[in-house]
Amino acid sequence: MDIASFSGIENLIIISLERISLKNLDADPFSILNLYYEAEKIHPIHVIKIMPSVNTPIKEVISMITFIKTHNLANIRKKLILLYLLNVSDLIFTLTLLETGLFREVNIFMVNAVENPLISIILKVVFPAGLLYYLYKKICLSGLSQLKAANIGLLVSLALYSLVNISHLVWVALLPMFWNMR
Repeated sequence: MDIASFSGIENLIIISLERISLKNLDADPFSILNLYYEAEKIHPIHVIKIMPSVNTPIKEVISMITFIKTHNLANIRKKLILLYLLNVSDLIFTLTLLETGLFREVNIFMVNAVENPLISIILKVVFPAGLLYYLYKKICLSGLSQLKAANIGLLVSLALYSLVNISHLVWVALLPMFWNMR
């Protein structure tokens, strides 16, 4: 029988087939992650809470995986906020890089908008805030399958905006080199 027992007193997870204790796995991160995946299938919410004996980097990896995979309203709200912050940071980086005169806007939808900072702020700060708030209110009324779909859409959007922000960070890091070439 494939069961897991969760013991808050002993701080261990035991998968009955393998009889593995987390107290014995601190040296092997892959075993901990494999155990996590097995335990998550049985009871995903309690896995993180009962792992105090596992070293911190492994806990953070498991916590991040849980955040990505979980599609409850609280996590979707956090992902919407993160998406909004990435959107705002994209605007800040874009306007900053454009001010140097060494860069130009390549987003065809924003090429004319970035010429006027007020329009940029309305399009990238005010409008998305209202849109994401409306989206969150609609998601609150959704069923489980719609929450899963919303989570997938948010993860794709977060990945894309993360790449955009990483590219901005790379350009900012390379900026001194461009100044020296002038």
